[in-house]
Amino acid sequence: MVIRGKYCVINGLIKPAEKFKTEFIKNGCSIYEVLRVLNEKPVFIEAHLDRLQGSAHLTAAEAPSFTAIQQGISQLIAANKIDNGNIELVVNTADDWSVRFIPHYWPLPEAYENGVNTMLYKAMRENPNAKIKFTDLRAAVGAFIKQNSIYEAIYVNKNGCITEGSKSNVFFIINNTFYTAPDEQVLPGITRKVVLEILKTYKYPVEYRNVHIDELTDFNAAFITGTSPGVLPIAKINDYRYDVKQKELRNIMSLFETRLFST
Repeated sequence: MVIRGKYCVINGLIKPAEKFKTEFIKNGCSIYEVLRVLNEKPVFIEAHLDRLQGSAHLTAAEAPSFTAIQQGISQLIAANKIDNGNIELVVNTADDWSVRFIPHYWPLPEAYENGVNTMLYKAMRENPNAKIKFTDLRAAVGAFIKQNSIYEAIYVNKNGCITEGSKSNVFFIINNTFYTAPDEQVLPGITRKVVLEILKTYKYPVEYRNVHIDELTDFNAAFITGTSPGVLPIAKINDYRYDVKQKELRNIMSLFETRLFST
């Protein structure tokens, strides 16, 4: 199991990293969160813990207390002396949970400047509102991404509608209006939540509806959101090209970056 740093936290206790075992992650059962750490501080931690509680409710799991998790995260950061990175919280029960630093792959500056390439992928997660470990799906889509040398795979459901990315949420823009899939069909991403708050504050119109693959050419810009990429322009979905310099897109990128570094 890939881990970063010398230590992990298991059930609230600091342990050597080698004590974390693959079997701690139960396919189709474990709920989890990936949080970004900036300057030794977990970003948007309250929103992540709220979503974890939501995942626990949807899966009839019992999660540890917010206080226990926050203390575990603080211990992890202090023990490893890592200022910036990603940490993964995995919960099976209130008495069976862990936190560890994992390798992070934050996009390079040129990705934000030029956008990234993506491709459509026919898949749909079970219970999409809950963040559950599905290792088989993750492995399959990971191989697809690597084989096609793309940044992200965009999930398409059986009706030919775009839902979300394999590790991100998706937005489209046309005529100053932002489009994203209905909440009930996607994982409610934390970065997506922040972007939606920004859009509301600055009075941008938002439509929560499915975008069909036949509509891809109707939009002039698109982007993905996630813990690692933040707000990242899409240059291509399959052979469809988008304007990575589009005014509203660039404005949202700037506003999100300000919010990210001010938390």
